[in-house]
Amino acid sequence: SKVQNSSPPGHTGHNRLLFSYVSSGRLRSHGSKDCKATTERTRQWLKRNPKPVNIDQPSLSQSNLEQKLENTEPRTFENNFSKAAPESPRLKAKLHKEEQRQQEAQRETEQSYDGEFESEHESDDVVVEAVTGGRAVDSCSVQIFQVHLDEQCKQLHNPDLDATRCYVSFDLPGYDMEETETPLSLPTPRPGKSRSKDFDLMFNFQKRFDFSYENEYNRRLQLATILLQGQVELRFSVVCESKDEESEFFLDLAQATVPLAELTVRGQELNETSFPLLSENSAVGSIKISTDLPCLLYEVLQEFPESKRSEVQAKLSIG
Repeated sequence: SKVQNSSPPGHTGHNRLLFSYVSSGRLRSHGSKDCKATTERTRQWLKRNPKPVNIDQPSLSQSNLEQKLENTEPRTFENNFSKAAPESPRLKAKLHKEEQRQQEAQRETEQSYDGEFESEHESDDVVVEAVTGGRAVDSCSVQIFQVHLDEQCKQLHNPDLDATRCYVSFDLPGYDMEETETPLSLPTPRPGKSRSKDFDLMFNFQKRFDFSYENEYNRRLQLATILLQGQVELRFSVVCESKDEESEFFLDLAQATVPLAELTVRGQELNETSFPLLSENSAVGSIKISTDLPCLLYEVLQEFPESKRSEVQAKLSIG
């Protein structure tokens, strides 16, 4: 005899769970043409068969269905591969082979990078290496406490220095002169006219300069250049300018050169130290400064390749 199918038209045994959702009114169309057609046929069948269909698996509520879907792991190659018969010898061999392949690929990548880095540093054009994990020194500070001028020096007897003021400028790689001079200018002391204490010019200047790898790479690269050249020093100039803002008169009164090579090798800062001010090899006075530029230079030096770093350190130590 012919057995009457209890499932609606277009449904097979695999669609019984789907049908249970339809009969409970919890299934909505997802926009698929086939799904819409099947749903319409199901509704027509329900009109002719109002009696609930007896299925083996009870229908799930919407909340239980959503929870089940949320707890379902995404189907990826990794998940399926790792869960497939771990005790299988064939699978173990395949996993071992894949692990070896990944390790070999990683070694080839590292060797290629190391070779590229070494070739970049064979010349004197040093490329500063990026260092992860933060940097101890990314900037430097320059302080100018005072300038002492010798009342007896002949340079101060120049009549052109009447009605002038003094300021201090210094050479810092990567920065313009406008950024490396004291904003304050003080009256130039005049022998026979000024008091003795006026020959001590108190500037109390301090400014910090950024040389960070992330923001000021080009300036940091200039520090690497002076390390290669071995010219590790900081030069200061005492400049006299007219009090008249419309006048273009200025005169370099004296200069001071601060050697920093030995401090750079040790990574040691310079604290409140006086250096002679010279003009035509004659002493004019002195300038007292502080700076942690050697600490920054030391940090940049550590970014050199080892062979180049040793060469520069030897050069600085001799100098």
